[in-house]
Amino acid sequence: PFKIIEEFANTLTLGLRLFGNVYAKEILMILLVTAGTSGLIGMFGAFLPLIVWQAFGLFIGAIQAYIFAMLAMVYMAHKVESH
Repeated sequence: PFKIIEEFANTLTLGLRLFGNVYAKEILMILLVTAGTSGLIGMFGAFLPLIVWQAFGLFIGAIQAYIFAMLAMVYMAHKVESH
């Protein structure tokens, strides 16, 4: 039973990690856009952080895609390795 649970847990944890990172990025983007639409001062105060956060989000997305691909390959390699 533990091996069956492990099969699903590996895939589930990879998916949940990616979802959590993407969701957190989008929530912060919404907060920055909301601050930017609160008035003229808010627009100028949120513009630069919004641009910086977007660039940071692209960087983090690339790292997450790399990690996801590496972990997926490791999980697949464990399945096909000869004993």
